[in-house]
Amino acid sequence: MSQNLWLRVAGRSDVGLVRENNEDSGFIGKNIILVADGMGGHAAGELASSTAVAVAARFDNLYTNNKETADSISNIPKQITLEIKSAISKDQNRSGMGTTLSACLMQNGNLKIVHVGDSRIYLIRKQQISLLTKDQTYVQSLIDNNEITLEESRTHPQRSLLLQAIDGISEVIPEIKEISLELGDRIILCSDGLSNVVGDEEILIAVKSFDNVGAVSSLIEKALESGAPDNVTVVVADVVS
Repeated sequence: MSQNLWLRVAGRSDVGLVRENNEDSGFIGKNIILVADGMGGHAAGELASSTAVAVAARFDNLYTNNKETADSISNIPKQITLEIKSAISKDQNRSGMGTTLSACLMQNGNLKIVHVGDSRIYLIRKQQISLLTKDQTYVQSLIDNNEITLEESRTHPQRSLLLQAIDGISEVIPEIKEISLELGDRIILCSDGLSNVVGDEEILIAVKSFDNVGAVSSLIEKALESGAPDNVTVVVADVVS
């Protein structure tokens, strides 16, 4: 049964209502899907996230041609690091740029996940939503240590402070996990432009009446209705036979 499962995917990115440029990037390949949220200002942030997409596209092509396995996507953050480091060496004005990465690949009914930063991957199964990734942020560390509540984290002044990002300087330790998928599951990848303004249960409500294309539009609109102070990128993948 599992080998007959596929992902039907749709995605969209929006600049939001405050930012002048879009530093987010999304990718829908034959096997790999991802969201990357760039930082560094203007062209640098856009370059960082688009570098993540370019690297993922190469891995996706190799995997399609049976030259890589699902395990190989765990090497994507390291390759992005090398390429961002090279880009900075060519132009020191790019120093400080970086990107988050939330990527996944399905093989034989299992979803392999690689995650760095605070973009997110959700699973919706049987009308229940669960977060498959953990934000690598200062605020999440405060939550883990019971220093603040989840509700308090939503308005914390340092809620966007990352503990890890792919910046070409630091060696990152990605979160890597694998889950078994079921027919009817829905996977949602998003930048924090969505998750910072739309809660998990709101996400579930916003998408439950739509196909994957409609779900993407519904989530983007929900972020815009909430003020969209950041770029918003959403990818929705439905598990189909």
